[in-house]
Amino acid sequence: MLVNAVKAKSEIELRLFGTAESTLICDWQQQEIYCKRFRLSLILQTTQVSMVLLLLIIGAVLAGLLTLFIYIRLTYPAFFHDLSEFLLIARKVMGPSEKLMRKGLFQVDVFESYAKSQPDKPFVLYQDERHTYADVDRAANKVANYLRKSKAVQFGDIMGIFMHNEPAYIFTVIALLKLGVTGANLNIGLRADALINCIRVGKMKTIICGRDPDLVEAMLAIMETLKAQGIQVFITQSPEAETVPEGFLPVDLTSPLASTEAVPRDVRKGSSYSDAAFFFYTSGTTGMPKAARMQQRRFMIGGSLLKMFGLSSSDVVYISLPLFHSAGMVLGVGNVISAGCTMALRTKFSASHFWHDVRRYNVTVVQYIGEICRYLLAQPKTDSELERGHSVWLAFGNGLSLDIWTEFKDRFNISRIGEFFAASEGNRGFMNTDGTVGAVGAHSPITKWLADDVEIIECDWDTAQPIRGPDGKCILLPKGKTGLMVSKITKSNVFEGYVGGTEADEKKIIHNVKVTGDKYFNSGDLMMIDSRNYVFFKDRLGDTFRWKGENVASSEVAAVLTDLPTIAEAIVYGVKIPGYDGRTGMAAIVLLDGAQAPDWKEVYAHVTNHLPPYARPKFFRVKGQMQTTMTYKYRKLDLVREAFDPKACATDRLFFMDDSLQTYVPLGKELCDQIVNKEIRIN
Repeated sequence: MLVNAVKAKSEIELRLFGTAESTLICDWQQQEIYCKRFRLSLILQTTQVSMVLLLLIIGAVLAGLLTLFIYIRLTYPAFFHDLSEFLLIARKVMGPSEKLMRKGLFQVDVFESYAKSQPDKPFVLYQDERHTYADVDRAANKVANYLRKSKAVQFGDIMGIFMHNEPAYIFTVIALLKLGVTGANLNIGLRADALINCIRVGKMKTIICGRDPDLVEAMLAIMETLKAQGIQVFITQSPEAETVPEGFLPVDLTSPLASTEAVPRDVRKGSSYSDAAFFFYTSGTTGMPKAARMQQRRFMIGGSLLKMFGLSSSDVVYISLPLFHSAGMVLGVGNVISAGCTMALRTKFSASHFWHDVRRYNVTVVQYIGEICRYLLAQPKTDSELERGHSVWLAFGNGLSLDIWTEFKDRFNISRIGEFFAASEGNRGFMNTDGTVGAVGAHSPITKWLADDVEIIECDWDTAQPIRGPDGKCILLPKGKTGLMVSKITKSNVFEGYVGGTEADEKKIIHNVKVTGDKYFNSGDLMMIDSRNYVFFKDRLGDTFRWKGENVASSEVAAVLTDLPTIAEAIVYGVKIPGYDGRTGMAAIVLLDGAQAPDWKEVYAHVTNHLPPYARPKFFRVKGQMQTTMTYKYRKLDLVREAFDPKACATDRLFFMDDSLQTYVPLGKELCDQIVNKEIRIN
């Protein structure tokens, strides 16, 4: 019985303990569930708080960006346009060029790489000839090997090039680049003393001449002088040529020395990007030409600018500008090399053949200067399909005047105009990539902030010298004002100067422009930056003149005159009259084909309605044809010198503004004498 009682007690305790344990276990489970729920709730609450904070941060950032965007739009409306333009040149031009230079590659290396990767692609189209990249590379190797192995030139030498636009010019240029020899591009229009001067200032000991009779004759005329100075003249030798003119040395491409084997890169080992790739000569319109250096670095960058427009290997670029000019060689040939595309080369520009060539070679890009555009517009509108049914999408160049910009673009169905501003010796240029009518480019606040390299300063329009303030520094002009454009000279923005011309270099440098010790390149050009930061070329200093205390921009007067239906071309310049201060306006004009003479009463009414009294030309000179340099620049110096003297103007007809009759009257010797003797007053 005792045992039974103990068992019963144990069972009771067991049940009680089990119940307590079960209860305790349940409590732990509930507590664990509660903790889990609490942790989950805490996580959810934390997540919600984080999301709220994140949304607040994102909202604040977006609000800040929106505020910044609105601020930028209000204070700098063109910011995003300017930023895209800045990034465009960085991505398309500067970036790729710097990448090549970091690898130690030059423009000639780019050409050689294309000769290997696309040997059968046409590089030069000329008349009925077709020269592939491989053809040109082999021809250049033959020239280079002959010159090197015959010891005509060696690395670091300077060799003059005196040739018409032709494939041999291209072969020679690439040959000299392969050898590390500077090519001095001689103007083929120069003769006698002017040509001797260019050879002298270029410090060359050898010249390579084309076979054209006019070039051979020009060299023969100065051969004795060249021999006395120890200068050798080579001549390109065609297979059919049996003799070499007396005094010349042949570039004998049939010689074993003229092999097609690749020129080792070691031959040009030691080349630097600051070395001169070329010498280009100033036009000589206002004095003897000077030789300007073109560094290898500038050749690479200038030869890549058209990539900003999307120039590609499928394009054909029409080059009718002379290759002895930097526009034809650097902007033309250089960009063809960079893009790996094709050039259609013409010996000399011809307005009547221009669009025929464009159609013949399936040209997609044409190069111009302003005068070329005027010549093309002056052609009769005889065949709309010829002028408009082509593949040209880009015309690039400089000097396209505002008065014909839209007419040129619309008449010839050209979708994009790439107007630029540059000089062979200059250290700053501009390129119009968005087609703003009349602009040569833009100088945005972004560029100003990063470089601060360009200023428009006040100057004396007669002397082309800067006007300084009381502190001795130049007077900076605000936006919208026309003045002299100057660009800062720095280590990264060098002025390469002229060959052997310390004095000539100094004339192009302005000191102490903004602060003591700074140096700026004097462009010699009147420019204006408008409120939208677009840059406009106004005139060349020296082409402007001052009359009755006012500055007259000749290009603006010329634009007014060419609005008349009978005037095809107009050059405006200032002429001196004895007894008067300054220079009064005179215009040399060429009439449209078929026009016998303008209606002088209509001309008088037009100039008085569109020009202020001080800008109205007092004299007109009617010419049959304008005289130009080989780069199509007008020879103003002769016109200024001959002025309104009937004897000096030979067969040209002269006219004088007669306010009493409200017309222009014929100007002969008697009337000229009356003006010179002040018997007739000039207002």
